[in-house]
Amino acid sequence: MFANSDAARAADLAGAQAVKLLIAGGFGAGKTTLVGAVSEIRPLRTEERLSEIGAAVDDLTGVAGKTTTTVALDFGRITINPEVVLYLFGTPGQDRFWFPFIVAVNCFDGADVYEEDEVRQALDIGAHVPVQLCDARDRGSSKQVLVRLLEYLMATATALLDNRYR
Repeated sequence: MFANSDAARAADLAGAQAVKLLIAGGFGAGKTTLVGAVSEIRPLRTEERLSEIGAAVDDLTGVAGKTTTTVALDFGRITINPEVVLYLFGTPGQDRFWFPFIVAVNCFDGADVYEEDEVRQALDIGAHVPVQLCDARDRGSSKQVLVRLLEYLMATATALLDNRYR
């Protein structure tokens, strides 16, 4: 169906499994272009013109001809088959939009179980990125993901402030 995904309609997607993909990368890497090229729907774009204020903050090296930039999330959709739909979210690429994150692994019934190191290796992420195993259906387990994220955010902010004032 992917080859014919332009024909997909919202009503056809009622029983489909949603797979969400975050398209991330550096400034001017082509995230918005990728979402627009593959989306079967008219993509939602959050582009605005580059401004002089932003030019003072953002590094435009290598993207001198760039006139617009993503300021929120771009969105697109691809229907792989009647059972699987990909939702694409393209992020801003400027350094000022970088954000700390953790990886939450949903360990639901019947799912393969992986150790944190296996997840880290599969995703090619460093030891500084927290990996939290959880069951997203369980309130306590989901709260632990948020607690771990907040702890990581506070530690990251503290480290940045400490470095700034040294």
